Amino acid sequence: MNLISYWIFLGIALCWIHALSLALRPRNQPDIKVLIGILIALAFIQWELWLQVTDSQQPINTRALIYFIHQPCLYLPGPLLYIYAQTLLQQGAIPSSLKYHLIPAALIALYSFAEYVLWDGETALTFGRWLTLCCFGTGAAYASLLLSTLRRFTHSRSLIRLEFALLSVIISIGIGVSIIAIIGGLLNSPMFYQLYASAITFIMIAVFLISNRYPELTTVVAEEIIETLEIEKNPQSHLNNIDIQHTISRLQDLMQTQQLHKQENISLATLASAMDMNGHQLSQLLNKHLHTNFNNYLKSYRIEEAKKLLIHSHEQSITDIGFDIGFNSTSTFYKAFRDATGLAPGQFRKQNSEKTS
Repeated sequence: MNLISYWIFLGIALCWIHALSLALRPRNQPDIKVLIGILIALAFIQWELWLQVTDSQQPINTRALIYFIHQPCLYLPGPLLYIYAQTLLQQGAIPSSLKYHLIPAALIALYSFAEYVLWDGETALTFGRWLTLCCFGTGAAYASLLLSTLRRFTHSRSLIRLEFALLSVIISIGIGVSIIAIIGGLLNSPMFYQLYASAITFIMIAVFLISNRYPELTTVVAEEIIETLEIEKNPQSHLNNIDIQHTISRLQDLMQTQQLHKQENISLATLASAMDMNGHQLSQLLNKHLHTNFNNYLKSYRIEEAKKLLIHSHEQSITDIGFDIGFNSTSTFYKAFRDATGLAPGQFRKQNSEKTS
């Protein structure tokens, strides 16, 4: 195998490793399941490209099976990425209407199954140019739609620039990959397919590094967009007729007695509804009078709860504590805790155990 084949194989491995790590999370939310679907689709796409580049001598039936599986997978990343974004913004189960975006992939799956059944075992396996144009054109269209949605909020006073920039770079690379694949399909050039496969590996490495460094990247951006949409929806909302101190006391009492911060899917809209306010009013209250935003406010309660549990619940593991207080992954919990205290949860527990012993 040459260097390019090892590089493509790295992409396959990263897809499966990342998908497995997400699947093993104690709490699988709808958006996580969509991410797993994207990663598995990319893994099969890379697998087929790897077989082409290496000219693998695997049994012809195995080659054919991977080939026919990868065809519908080509139609999945774009729609699934769009569904993932919408699921984050709507903060709940996947709306049934979004599932219609998967119809093209389902039709291609039926087409591939029929091809596989009718295949004589000898005819060369070639992906039709019209399928290439459709699948990669569709992927580029979905990625462009997401990028334009993000760009709409670039001038929002609340949108965090770094998170926007990182997501924009990843999506832009995805658009570039689709364009490379379309050119490769039109020219029927192996070089373009190698570039396409190499770019997927590059994306997987970038996603792997960014998700470890910024585990809350998509969640933070989604929350900021939701807050901005609330402001647009209720431009006349204000706090003039609200007793600020009483409302803040109610909010703190609600968080302490009902411990809403422990709910993994708690949203700005949910908390605002519990306070008999709209999202814009609550966002204003947090920003103007508590000098924070919804995400940081929620995080502060979770970190304080984590400190208590780390000191007093010695039998409870750090991972369990992170999930119990509302974080959706261990990496998110570790980063938030380190940012707030300067220590990893284990270091904090050890230091405070020594003080109390």
